[in-house]
Amino acid sequence: RGSQMTATPTDALGTPIAGVNVSAGRDTCCGWGGTTTAADGTYVITGLPPGSYRVWASAPGYAGEYYNDTYDSSAATLVTATSGVTTPNINFALAQGAGISGTVTNALGTPIAGAQVSASRDTCCGWGWATTAADGTYVIPDLAPGTYRVQVSASGYAGEYYNDTYDWATATLVTTASGVTTPNINFALAPGASISGLVTNALSTPVAGAHVSACPTASGSCGYATSAADGAYVITDLVPGCYIIEVSAAGFATVYYPGTYDYNAATPVCVTAGAT
Repeated sequence: RGSQMTATPTDALGTPIAGVNVSAGRDTCCGWGGTTTAADGTYVITGLPPGSYRVWASAPGYAGEYYNDTYDSSAATLVTATSGVTTPNINFALAQGAGISGTVTNALGTPIAGAQVSASRDTCCGWGWATTAADGTYVIPDLAPGTYRVQVSASGYAGEYYNDTYDWATATLVTTASGVTTPNINFALAPGASISGLVTNALSTPVAGAHVSACPTASGSCGYATSAADGAYVITDLVPGCYIIEVSAAGFATVYYPGTYDYNAATPVCVTAGAT
């Protein structure tokens, strides 16, 4: 017979919460189960293989957490499930979620719609994201309290961290508190840089479908493109800086710009905001 878990998630005041998603993942491979709380906040997860589990609860408006009262999966209290037995009282008292809000514009102050904004907790664990509205505003809800690095990316622009840096290590941390939305985490994005070129074979015949990457010589994210039928490629939305260009294609040896097989002998290509 399968194992079961049962309990009641409430808010911090002890009020039952309906519609909470509760999941249990086995500590060692393999086993998983999940359910949703009833109107009185109770839940039962059935059909679990015997073993030890990390149990997680989350609901809109609240900060998700692991049993027992932690946001860190490695610090979760393991729950033992025994065949034919219902393990009771795996309860949660959820705190209200924290939030981060702001506006994303270009350098001229024009709102940018559809920008992707993400927040990653500085210490394990917590993550959230949002997409900007037509007026450039965003709200990231249901975060665990703590400090976060907030990052934004948008088509045509160089992605950046708050506050006005391309470097993860120098990002200004944003502090959040339970039940509070931290406002004015704003971004003014610069136009992205681009790198373009042509991929051919040794006879100058265009190579379609080649994979071209541009990775920064300092910290940061790489950019990618695939060559078209005429061998042309464009890597867009790069942050200003210097990049090592690598190209690979089926049937050909991988090469670095301007034509070396040695990464250390590659010539960096340096780009500026808004320029190709």
